[in-house]
Parts: sequence; structure tokens; C-alpha cells
Amino acid sequence: MDEPIILPWTIYIIDVCNSISAVAMFLSVLGVFATMFAFIVIYVDDVDIIQGKKLLKRLMIFTTVSIIVTIIVPDKRVGYTMLATQYITEENVLKAADMVDRIADKIIRVKNN
Repeated sequence: MDEPIILPWTIYIIDVCNSISAVAMFLSVLGVFATMFAFIVIYVDDVDIIQGKKLLKRLMIFTTVSIIVTIIVPDKRVGYTMLATQYITEENVLKAADMVDRIADKIIRVKNN
């Protein structure tokens, strides 16, 4: 049997990566808004500048890490694309082209008879 077998764990891992990517995206957006809000509150109100800068630094680190995770971890579409391209080889493409040629020849023979 030539056909590749895709392990169920592969599909599960792709789905988990999709969930991680979605959570990271949500946290990134949340972090951006929290950082903007904290920046406004710190510089408009009378908040201790040292504590405010510490908070801003932590929020920026949190947001940066979330954005990096969002970029690095593939979503479901990319995961399945990577999985599919693993099995697309020149040999498989040639086999598919040969099969299409044989099917077309059979259709022509049936039509001519």
C-alpha cells in the first residue's frame, strides 16, 4: 500500500496549535489595549512614575511574547497545508497526471464507440 497514513495525533496537534494561536491572538489584542490604557492612566493621573513604568514594562513584555507566539504557532489552515505539502512529491504528481491521461483516454474511447 503506497498511500500515506496520517496519524490521528497529527490532526490533534494541528488543532491544539490552532487553539494556542487563537488564544495568543486574543491575548495580544488584550495586551495592546491594556498597555494603551495603562499608558494613558499613568501619564494623565497622578500615578507613581516608577510603578507605572514597571507596569508598562510588564505589559509590553506580555504583549510582545503574545505577538511572537501568535506569529510562530501556525493556525489550522497552515497546519493542514504543511501536512498536505509533505505528501506532494514529483512522483505523486506524475502518477496523478498519468491517471488523468488514462481517464481522459477512456472517456474518448467511450465517446467514439
